[in-house]
Amino acid sequence: MSEDKRKLREGSLVSFEEGIMSSVEDKVNYQKRLDDFISRQDAFCGNESRVPLCWKCNGTEVLYQKLDLPLFTNNKRFKSVKLIAAACSKCGEEYINEKEVRSIEEARKLINAYSSGENNVVELNVSHCDVCGGNSVKDNEMEVFLISKESKIISITVQEDYCIECGAVYFAYEGDQQALEHLRYFFLTQ
Repeated sequence: MSEDKRKLREGSLVSFEEGIMSSVEDKVNYQKRLDDFISRQDAFCGNESRVPLCWKCNGTEVLYQKLDLPLFTNNKRFKSVKLIAAACSKCGEEYINEKEVRSIEEARKLINAYSSGENNVVELNVSHCDVCGGNSVKDNEMEVFLISKESKIISITVQEDYCIECGAVYFAYEGDQQALEHLRYFFLTQ
């Protein structure tokens, strides 16, 4: 083998190994960011909010809590959004600030932009797993974290196909994947 071909071959092997390592580093960095994000969100829970008094019951204990709100979009596979918001400990009245409402509305618009007639219906599309060959593919709700520095929105729940045997996740529609990637980027840049 000529020296040029060997260098080219070794160079592509090196770049391939570097690609794998950067992928591992990316996963480690992502996990660190995710752990930090979750711990910051958890630190809010149970703390007193800026709402001094509940307008509904006059309760004085309005604390930050995790809320799971339905997400009304054209794409029925996107189920709910989880966020940290104030809620009255006495009657349960929820208080969501304007910034979070705007973020939820932007997420809804973004999901609708990727929505088509195909992904409006929730149905099982994958009958067997391409990874392990098993027949245990089920519809499953999956929580997708939306890491940000400022937002109190934690995640969006999506119903997708999931192999019980090997853990492979199948996005039923390309629009779902694109919407999730765009949502992650949107919240990461906030």
